[in-house]
Amino acid sequence: MAEPSPEENAWNTALRLLEAGDKSRRQLGDRLVQKRFKEDVVMKVLDRLEARGFLNDKVFAGRLAEKLSGRSSSQRKMAFEMHRRGVPPEVIQEELTRLAPDEDERLYHAGLKQWKKLSRLAPEVRTRRAFGALARQGFDSESIRRFFERVLREEKNKGNEAFYDDDK
Repeated sequence: MAEPSPEENAWNTALRLLEAGDKSRRQLGDRLVQKRFKEDVVMKVLDRLEARGFLNDKVFAGRLAEKLSGRSSSQRKMAFEMHRRGVPPEVIQEELTRLAPDEDERLYHAGLKQWKKLSRLAPEVRTRRAFGALARQGFDSESIRRFFERVLREEKNKGNEAFYDDDK
């Protein structure tokens, strides 16, 4: 029995890697190169995978964006993660444009989750920690500030005056 060609070995390895989880073209190419396949063989295999529909950066980016969006990640964090995983810039931009209207809603839900989670803390500590958590999720400080204005206004409307101590 003849030994498989390098291209056939790379094809089988690529399929095993994709079986383990979605990958961008760049991620898969990098992994194949790490496994000591030649660059020209890797390019042929990647092209063949794309032609057969096994590899698609747009689909990969869409799934990743949905996953990160479900975690209430900001657009900045989603863009960073997609870039880190090898998604081309134009595909990243398409996904962010598709999800753009949800940014404020994601911030509001992520912020409320933090706000409720920290409800037993003193107001200053609660605000500081929630702000830090939202910043780590990639939301910008101006958006976070607007979120707090909204939440504090809602708290005041509910009659919780502990957040509005004018003697400070």
